[in-house]
Amino acid sequence: MINVTRNSNVNVLFIESNEACPICEGVQSICLGRKLTMDPQSSLEVDIWRCEECGHWTTRPMPTQETLNALYSEGSLLVTSEGWAESTKSRAGMIHIAKNHWVYRDMSRFSTDSGKARNYLEIGPGDGALMSAFASDGWVCHAVEPGNWLGGDGIVSSAEGLPRELRVNTLVLHDVLEHCADPAETLGEYSKFLDIGGRVYLAFPNSDSLEARWYGPSWGMVLPFGHLNYFSYKSIEKLLERSGLQLESAHHARLGRRSEALKSLLRRPLRAVVRGIRKQSWSEFVRNLRLGLNDLISLVSKGDQWHIIAVHKNNSQ
Repeated sequence: MINVTRNSNVNVLFIESNEACPICEGVQSICLGRKLTMDPQSSLEVDIWRCEECGHWTTRPMPTQETLNALYSEGSLLVTSEGWAESTKSRAGMIHIAKNHWVYRDMSRFSTDSGKARNYLEIGPGDGALMSAFASDGWVCHAVEPGNWLGGDGIVSSAEGLPRELRVNTLVLHDVLEHCADPAETLGEYSKFLDIGGRVYLAFPNSDSLEARWYGPSWGMVLPFGHLNYFSYKSIEKLLERSGLQLESAHHARLGRRSEALKSLLRRPLRAVVRGIRKQSWSEFVRNLRLGLNDLISLVSKGDQWHIIAVHKNNSQ
């Protein structure tokens, strides 16, 4: 039992041995480097490893899932940024419906048949905006949220709280699996609630991306213990196979706009010269040029996130 932070009441326990890849269970891996945890008051560093068999990135040592659930429940800085829980709770109290969300837009193509049951399950709904969009269209919605910022009918803190007989057409784990100690186990646990032909929507960091390959552990998505897993195309295929799911589509996704990266890139050389002269600092000039390289990478990258759609084809788990 190890206490790693002054900002948490939770004693952090680690999985005793996680040398094998959590996705393909391969044992050939390479350490990419070390990274401090998210908590600014913690000096704990972890290793980031890449599986040589499927390209998946993972964190060692890995906290147990029970520890992670407890940290999220209390809003610990080990897993969330300063003020995130309060901001999410505030948004959850507002009527906010995300009908522009990519999941809603895709699923709306399949929800026109009024004769079919429309049952929805979301894991980690955050402020509940996406779930509210489906609920506003008459879907029966359920959610699992271990944090304390979202409440209401159909929302429980763990899988054990869901009705055993629950079967859904749509399962959403958006920005969720990267937070889990064992993504394959988590996806398999919730896939059991899917009807045959049911659709699964996933989003998580893309370890095949230009940003991941260029920055390594310095990549902005590497945020232990908030993020613990980073997915390649090969690891996605293996993940879905283990859960009885068939990949329908895999798309790169961007958080920022290309236009913003272009504007910043065009301004950067002049900014480097002006700030270098003003501060009479060669290092300031070089620093701004390096930031320009970051802008260039953001401009040409397809995006460092995955948007995944899969279909449940059978009941074998």
